[in-house]
Amino acid sequence: VDMAAKTVQAASCIQEGPVAYFGPSSFFGLNKIRPELIESKIGWREGERYDADKITATQERLLKSELFSSVYISHGDELDQEGGLPIKFRIT
Repeated sequence: VDMAAKTVQAASCIQEGPVAYFGPSSFFGLNKIRPELIESKIGWREGERYDADKITATQERLLKSELFSSVYISHGDELDQEGGLPIKFRIT
């Protein structure tokens, strides 16, 4: 902070993690809905580079179908050997 010049200089350090890819998907809470219906609405393919915006878009697409009251999509904490991030769907 330079009070005389009335300026502030800031620096930030961002530590990037490894590149992640969409891994296998698993589904929880499906009672009468077949997994193929969910899979047809997923906005990515397994092995594609991970993109959080695609998670959000898929969640919105599933909710707009009005088949579900709740859709929660999360991922594991660790990458598999190929850099895949397992994706979990919890659906009500």
